[in-house]
Amino acid sequence: MSGTPLPAAWGLPPRQPGFVNREAERAWFRSHLQAPREDAPFVALVSGPQGCGKTALLVECATEADVDAVLFADFDDYRHDEVVDYGSVLGDLLVQLGIGREWVAPSLPARRDQYRKGGAHQRVLLVLDNVKLHDDISSLIPGSARSAVLVASHWQLDHVLSRGAESLSLTALSPEHALRLLAWFCPQERLDSEPDAVAELIARCGRLPLLLRTMGARLRKHPAHEIARLVRALDGGKLFVDLFDVPYSQLSGEARRLYELLPLHPGSAWTEDSAQALLGASAADPLDEQVEASLVIEDHTGRYRFLGPVREHASRVSANLSQADRDAATHRLARFFASRAQFADRAGKDRLRLTEVTGTNPFRSAVAGLDWLESERTTLVGIAAVALRHGWFEPVVAIAESMFALHMNRPHQVVWEELDALGLEAARRRGDREAEARMLSQRARFDLDHGDHDAALARIEEARALAETSTNERLQGSVWELTGRVLFERGEYEASQHAYERFLDIAKGIGPAPQAIATHYLGRLAALDGRTEEASHLLRAALPLARQGEGDPRTEARVMESLSEVDGDPRPWLLKAVEIYRSRGMLKYEAGVLVRLIALAESRGDTASVRAHLERLLEVYEASKHPDVASLRSRLDES
Repeated sequence: MSGTPLPAAWGLPPRQPGFVNREAERAWFRSHLQAPREDAPFVALVSGPQGCGKTALLVECATEADVDAVLFADFDDYRHDEVVDYGSVLGDLLVQLGIGREWVAPSLPARRDQYRKGGAHQRVLLVLDNVKLHDDISSLIPGSARSAVLVASHWQLDHVLSRGAESLSLTALSPEHALRLLAWFCPQERLDSEPDAVAELIARCGRLPLLLRTMGARLRKHPAHEIARLVRALDGGKLFVDLFDVPYSQLSGEARRLYELLPLHPGSAWTEDSAQALLGASAADPLDEQVEASLVIEDHTGRYRFLGPVREHASRVSANLSQADRDAATHRLARFFASRAQFADRAGKDRLRLTEVTGTNPFRSAVAGLDWLESERTTLVGIAAVALRHGWFEPVVAIAESMFALHMNRPHQVVWEELDALGLEAARRRGDREAEARMLSQRARFDLDHGDHDAALARIEEARALAETSTNERLQGSVWELTGRVLFERGEYEASQHAYERFLDIAKGIGPAPQAIATHYLGRLAALDGRTEEASHLLRAALPLARQGEGDPRTEARVMESLSEVDGDPRPWLLKAVEIYRSRGMLKYEAGVLVRLIALAESRGDTASVRAHLERLLEVYEASKHPDVASLRSRLDES
């Protein structure tokens, strides 16, 4: 079947208008994609110099492919100090496969397993761009032999070719097709009127599509200028970067200044807002100028990026800036990302936050805030590292604290490890013991979530020693709460009970929500110790605490789940918990309780309830894009 998804579901870069030639290469790919394969997917390595059109060719091939799913990852978007975050790559590919973000497994091995299963029965085309010499693509190759992988790189990658990949070396356009590309920008009659100048221009561009597009944009912008004038302006430059001097020199003052500042922006892409922070003024018109000059491109998500040697040229001309200007722009950018990260975090659930932010929150929902944190995660790591090198400790801590919200909802292991380490170093160098305790506590939660209970205990004990010197009761309560949780997961129940009792004492001075959490865990501990009557009393006492004030519906529902384990009939409590989760749109938690209700109904032989809960579970799975939708649907059909 033809499974070409909507472009918004791919993540593919936009198609290049006026794409010419490459018919032989496209036919080569189509023939390989259509050929039957039984052992392994078809893998093709497309290599060639910067600006030769590798990415554009891959986009064309992907657009034309008759497959079930097209997946795309630009490795430059996942690099941290030249190391690719494969966990984040896999997470994004799983979402492109149709799995809901909340069902993406937190660990790298589990994501690999999900990816292998998710693509096992589909014909997938995976496009990997900007793969470098030491990048490993083995874990990303789909499991189905009917699938295919297209890899774009500046290099001939031995580790890819050694896996049996076919090699396609992309060279310059033919003179005929180079002329046809220029004709897309300006009338053929104009080109015909200056054949020698056109031939010289094509030669200077090395017949490379990126450079031809940049020069074509100049011709379109100045329809009355002689082509020979543009050739003379190139001034005999031999390097690719010299060719961009012409469009750069013709930018307005603000657009040229922004172009010089953009190499200071961490990450491979930027938005209008972050460009405005760099410039210190509106960036809309300057960015439009740069797009018109073919110096930057804008994708369908509204993000901008350099292509190939344009970044090299921008880095070279950024030397025009004084160090004071560079530092001021970088500081504006650090403050922008710190405040925006704080707002994104504050769009979600209220929790302890040491850092302050003022102004109107641009994020209207927790999901919108998480989406922004996720899309900017690589940039946030980069700007935090830059800020730390400059000794700007406050924005580093603010970013690290805010990104904890992303870890709790959509884990990116490498990103979180780097950011928390940066935040911890900033707190220590600043001499901020509260911030240091907060960073250690966050890292302890990370360790706990990844099953390293020993590391979690060591870090939370260090955090607790720091927090005890503070007068911040919410910080102390937070650390004691996590202490109790770490000890609970380690099976040290007596010590855990002591920690939660201490947390409850502190919580009484804070509010009902933390009291509900403490009382809930004390009830769970009583149940584990066989003190059923005491457990029921504590859990019932936790319910009104969870309902007070603005209320904490998640804690309320979790208390009900715990009550189902100590009361004689668990069903009424589970049904109440399901209703809370359903009314709040907490689909993942609702699914977990529905699974328990199905098992309970099966044990009682209640076939009507089994089917009713299965039907609702299917609705939840479909709405949240659970990977087991198909198998659950089959189970319902067979029942």
